[in-house]
Amino acid sequence: MDEKAVRNKPAHKISAVQNCTQMGIKRISEALKIYAILHEMEIRFLKKLNIHWWLPLIPFCIMGLLPACDLSESTESTAAVASSPFLNLHDSVQYVGMSTCRQCHSDIHATFMHTGMGQSFGAANRNKSAGNFAGHTAIYDQRFDYYYYPYWSGDSLHLREFRLEGRDTIYKREQRIDYIIGSGQHTNSHLFSENGYLFQAPFTWYAQKGKWDLPPGFDEGAITRFSRIISLECMSCHNAYPQFVAGSENKFKSFLQGIDCERCHGP
Repeated sequence: MDEKAVRNKPAHKISAVQNCTQMGIKRISEALKIYAILHEMEIRFLKKLNIHWWLPLIPFCIMGLLPACDLSESTESTAAVASSPFLNLHDSVQYVGMSTCRQCHSDIHATFMHTGMGQSFGAANRNKSAGNFAGHTAIYDQRFDYYYYPYWSGDSLHLREFRLEGRDTIYKREQRIDYIIGSGQHTNSHLFSENGYLFQAPFTWYAQKGKWDLPPGFDEGAITRFSRIISLECMSCHNAYPQFVAGSENKFKSFLQGIDCERCHGP
């Protein structure tokens, strides 16, 4: 058997099991709809007559609607994956991290780390930032009348939000920035953490334009100031897979800095 056949066989078998599983889910869904209809009929027409003799039969009806899947397909598929030369197909495989990949692919790792993907995410420091802070003007949100001014305080990046009345500052907020997202080839956007919850700050460096402005999606009255959440979907697209707190919208246990090998190639 050639390499192509070995590679394709597990996918074919797994596909058969997936189709069978999807059919089973569909049948269960249909059975539950039937149950709901029968239950409604009982409430409307049979409650007064106290006729409940058919209720115990419902679980058996549901089981009867399940497809007669050939379990040998599942067993055969598992065996095929286990014997495959592609060990990362097995369901027991865990992500090992880019440092492990580097042990065999040091040359690729060395060049990858200088690409846009390798530099897609990092701590907010002067080395990571591509922005020009020399004599820049504040970003002005005309719709809500706020100004935004990014600046360094030592090695810490901050954003000042303020509002003016004449020449007087009548409101001011200072927010420390924790992370920079984007390699700087096109943009640098900025995130901050509140007890593990990640939010996007309302300023972005546009490298090709050489200017500071509001982030994408903050224009035309859609500005959310400091309340735009960074969800699992956002982080998983712009960075390596994170450790996410299940049930939350934007809380993370931990995350890597930059898209890594396994983000595209798998474990």
